[in-house]
Amino acid sequence: MLYFAFGSNLDPVQMTHRCPSATFYCRATLPGRRLAFTLYSVGRGCGVADIVRSPPPPAGAGTAAAAATTTVAVEVDEVEPGEPQNVAHTAALATTAAPDPAAATTSTSSGLDDDCVWGVVYDIPSEADIANLDRCEGFGPERRENRNMYERRPVTVHRDGNAADPVAAQAYFAIVTTPGVFLPNDAYMGHITRGARHWQLPAHYLQALENHPLQQTQ
Repeated sequence: MLYFAFGSNLDPVQMTHRCPSATFYCRATLPGRRLAFTLYSVGRGCGVADIVRSPPPPAGAGTAAAAATTTVAVEVDEVEPGEPQNVAHTAALATTAAPDPAAATTSTSSGLDDDCVWGVVYDIPSEADIANLDRCEGFGPERRENRNMYERRPVTVHRDGNAADPVAAQAYFAIVTTPGVFLPNDAYMGHITRGARHWQLPAHYLQALENHPLQQTQ
């Protein structure tokens, strides 16, 4: 399975804990979405990453988008106690040569307000690893839809932000959610920024992540 990660699973160490068979496939963007922190994770003790529809363009700026109810794609990102660690594979994934940063589409936009979300596509060949990722993301394919908080759906992402190079992948979408506005804490945001830095996501996007407000420690 090709899986598009945009939150804490960008961190190659965490991703290896959850899916030891995962390997890097490519950097990618999901167009028409933006990164936000609209859910609270009890396990993390902070707001966690999701992706929400980008607002429609202003009137007169091209074809107006049809009004629609916001759909939220959510990465649960709960800490799973006792997650196994394959040290050798962790080292291999964490030291995978990052792609050439020049290959990414250049941008002068502000980062998290982009009309796309940057992330990484992993190739996960192991069915057991896919099942564990489903569990971490709150999805049980054998359960009735109303018993799931999230479901895995196909998405089309753009390799290195290039619309001419689409990649079919999977992402996790909320079935029913009432978004709020929460802040990530330093530990959680550290997973995202370490992953973004490791995979050499565009500099403007990394800077926006690093400048994002954090939850204040009590």
